[in-house]
Amino acid sequence: MGYYVAIMYKRAFTLIELLVVIAIIGILAGIVLVSLNSARNKGKDTRIISDVRSIRTQMENDYPGGNYNNSFTVAGGVQSLLNTGNYGTLVADAVNNAPSGYTTAGALNAGAVANTDTHPMAVYNNGVGSGSGFSTNVTAFAVYGRTSTGVFCMDSAGNAKSYTTAPTYGVICP
Repeated sequence: MGYYVAIMYKRAFTLIELLVVIAIIGILAGIVLVSLNSARNKGKDTRIISDVRSIRTQMENDYPGGNYNNSFTVAGGVQSLLNTGNYGTLVADAVNNAPSGYTTAGALNAGAVANTDTHPMAVYNNGVGSGSGFSTNVTAFAVYGRTSTGVFCMDSAGNAKSYTTAPTYGVICP
C-alpha cells in the first residue's frame, strides 16, 4: 500500500481582492453617511415645526381675552417675542436646530421681518408698539420657522403651511 501525502497550501488574499473589498466598504459607508445626514435634517425640521406649534400654543395660553400683548415685549416702540420662560426655551431650540445660515439668536419683531433675515424663527403680529407698551393691541399673529426645505408657518387663525421659499410675511399664513 502506498501512502498518500497531501500537501496543503494556504491561499492568501491578493492585493487586488483586498482593494476591491475596501472600495466596496467605502462606497457603502458613503451611502450610509448621506442617508444619515438626510435623516438628521428631517429630524431638525420636525423640531422646528414642533417649536412653531408650541409657540402658537403658548401664545394662545397667554391670551387674556382681548389681545396677545402678554406674549410680546416692547422697548422703544420695537416689539419682540418674549425671550423668557417657555418662549426663550423654544426660540433657543429653534436656533439650535436651524439650517445653516440662519444662526441669528432669537425671534424677530413684527416690524423687521424680511425674507432675507437670518433669524431661524420670525413672529409677525398686527400690534403697534409705542414706548414700553402697545398703542394698538396684538389681535393676530403668525409664527414662521426656517426648515432645511423652506419655511413652516402657523397663525392665530389656525392655518399651518409649509413653503419651499420664504413667503411674504403677514399675520395670516399666505
